[in-house]
This record gives sequence, C-alpha cells and structure tokens, in this order.
Amino acid sequence: MNIILLRHGQAKKAETPDGDAERKLTGAGKKAMRAVLQRDVNLLSTRGDIIFWTSPLIRARQTAKIFQRAIRSARNVDLDMKVQEALNNTEIHDIVSVLTEALYTDAFGSNDTLVMVGHDPQMTRLIEYLTGQKIRFQAGAHICLYLSDETRNHIRTCDDTEAAAQVLMHAAKIRWFIQGPNFADWQTMVDLEKILVHGFENVKKQCKEFTDHPDDADAVHDLRVSIRTLRSYVWFIKPFQKAKQNQRMQIQLRTLVRALSRLRELDVLAEDTKRVDVDLAPAVNGPEPPETLDAVIRRCRAAECEEVLKRFASRDCAETWKSLEKEFSRIHWNNETEQEGLSDQVISDRLTELTETMRHDYQKLDPGDVEAAHKVRKDAKKIRYNARGLKELTGPRKDVVDTMHEIQDKLGALCDARVNIDLLEELIHHEALSDLARWQAVNLQVIEKQTEKQCMKMLMDQQ
Repeated sequence: MNIILLRHGQAKKAETPDGDAERKLTGAGKKAMRAVLQRDVNLLSTRGDIIFWTSPLIRARQTAKIFQRAIRSARNVDLDMKVQEALNNTEIHDIVSVLTEALYTDAFGSNDTLVMVGHDPQMTRLIEYLTGQKIRFQAGAHICLYLSDETRNHIRTCDDTEAAAQVLMHAAKIRWFIQGPNFADWQTMVDLEKILVHGFENVKKQCKEFTDHPDDADAVHDLRVSIRTLRSYVWFIKPFQKAKQNQRMQIQLRTLVRALSRLRELDVLAEDTKRVDVDLAPAVNGPEPPETLDAVIRRCRAAECEEVLKRFASRDCAETWKSLEKEFSRIHWNNETEQEGLSDQVISDRLTELTETMRHDYQKLDPGDVEAAHKVRKDAKKIRYNARGLKELTGPRKDVVDTMHEIQDKLGALCDARVNIDLLEELIHHEALSDLARWQAVNLQVIEKQTEKQCMKMLMDQQ
C-alpha cells in the first residue's frame, strides 16, 4: 500500500495569540496547492481505495479538500475524510499508534492509498520514523511511501500493537517526494487579482461620480481614465490569462469607454476655444448677441451627455456591468500560469519588454500616419498606467513612467489637434452656426492645423 504524507499549504498568520487553530490558507496557498496537487493525481495508483486522514485544524482540512477535489475531478470517485486529532500533536507517538492500530487490524487493502494531511514538525518526524531518513518538509511538501505486503503481513501477526509499531519503524520505502512550492509565485497572481478588482471598483465609483455630475468635464475625464487604466491591466495580463475571458473583458471595457469618447472630445475642444481671440472677430449687427462657438459646443455636449446617460441607464449597459462584475470576481488564468504561478520578475520582465517595444515603435513612427500615431499614443498610456499601478510587483519604475508620459504628451498634442480639426469640420458643415461661431470655428481650425504641423515637425526632427 501507499502512504502519502502531505503538509498543509501556506496559511495566514494567527489574528490572536490563541487563534492558531483558525488559521486558513492564504489565497496563494490555495492556488499553489491546487496546481501541485492536480499534477500529483497522475502519480496515484488507479487501483484500490484512497483514504484521507487530516488534522482537525482548518488549514489542514482545506488542503485535504483541495486534494480530494483534484482526485474526484480526474476519477469521478467518492472519497471520505476522517479527522484524526493525533495529526495535530507535536509528538508522533499518537499518530504512530493510530496508524499501527489500523495496519494491525488490516484496515487497508494491498492497493489502497492513505493520505495523511498534517503539520510540521510532525510530518518530518513521521517520515524519519517510517523511513529512517531526515527530509526538510516545507509547507505544501508531500511524499509517497510504499509499505510492502510482507511488512503489512508481519504487522498483522505481531502479538500486540507495540510490537507492530517496532516492525513499522523504518519499514517504508520512498516512492517519490515533492518539495513544497514557492508560494510567492502564486502570491503574485493573488496580488494581480486584487489590483484588477480594485481597478474595477474604482471604475464603478467614477461612474457614479459621472452620473451624479454629468456636466463636470473632470468627472468624464476621471471615468475614462479609470476605464482605460483597468483595460490596460487586462491588456497587460493577456499572456497569462485564458484568451476568451481576456477578449470578453477587453470588448466590454472598450464599449464603456467608447460611449464617452465624443463627450470627452467636445470637452477638449471647448477648452481649445480659448485660443481664438473673440475681440478680433468682425463686428456683428443684430438685436441679440450672436451665439459663440463655446456656446455651440456646450449645446452639442448637452445633447451628447443626454444620449450617454440613456446608454448608461439601458438594459444592455446593465448587462455589461453584470458581466464585468462576474469576470472580475474570478480571473481565469491559462493552464501554464495556473500550474507554474507568476513571479514578480516575470511581471517586471513583461513591463520591460513592452517598454522596449514602445521605444522602438516610437522611433520608427511616421507622424503622418494617423492610425499609427494614435496607436503608439494609446500604448504609451497603457504602459504608463501599468508601470504606475503594478509598482508593488515590479518595483518603482519612474524611468518608464516618465518616458511614457513624455511620448504620450508629444503625441497627445498631435492627436488632439487632428481630432479637433475633424470635429470643427463637422460643426462647420452640420451645425447651424452664427457668423461669429463660424468665424471662430474656421480660425480655430487654422490654429489646430498649425499645431498639427508643428508637432509633426518636432517629431520628425527628433527622429
């Protein structure tokens, strides 16, 4: 028969001096044990029963249940779990007695596997008792021992359990041993999940702020930034996440941010109307002051804002929020990430790789390529958001933040000028403008085109 000794996974610190029994597995502890124990199912014998004994403490029972679920998932069998108080004792005399009694009374079959989930130093001492070998047994470690039929028969023929315990000493052979995992690699996954959840909560907070104050340009800006920041995190974890979920999240977040695009464009254009000196406009005669370009933009903004609020109150938008809530409540990592975890170094390396790619794309950028300039600007934002938001994992990356901010600002002036030119063209041809507003729009368009040329020249000179 086989005997598997399993030490529980990484557990939380006790909240009180007497709270050791209530310590639960950490998020990283659960993820790591799911990964390593799922692999171990293939090492188990396909014959015989699998019996679980576990310490009564929560962290041990949680670890045992994770192993049970992995076995059930692979083999579709029912498994019983028995709590053994002896597995919580520092000294191993009690658990040796319980094990010897079970063997003495022939409680196990030749092909059965007994899984014992407990703590250290009990596990280390029990291994030494059963095999004669000292093995460092860190959290999550597990070892499979083989007890021959000859030894089991010898134990059953002993006069009493004390004699049987002597036969059991050093009688087991090691079949395989797996040291406990590096829980830090799975802690990175837990930390990433917390960052994503926090980002989603911030989006909901900023959305409420916007719907409460839709006329506030800063509220629109803050909501868009919160969505773009969250979307940049989802973009960043794409190599580690299941593709379909990542795609769904990207599409849903893009739907939200696009609903606000025109509103933000009108706010930016409204700010730029200050660049036109109204005092230089031709004199306009009439009983009423003519409508200014700023007033036209405010009118367009009010109409657009009404449409945005309708979209946000729609059933489709409610379904989008509901779907996002579900997606962010559980991130589905891809198989490799689930099995191997993620280290802070991997996250840092990805940020470095993205930064180097961005620098290369920026240096090769043709400023006249509208779509390429827009994409590089967006990617610079994404990298900056990640460098700032993931600093607890990557360490401070001020160089990345500053470089991306510089690229973003230079391309931002160019891209904003282009958007303003198109928006002004639309207003000139599709809105009923006063002579004053039309004069302002035409002159502002000239200024924006000059800005576009200056930005392009500056970018080409740098290259």
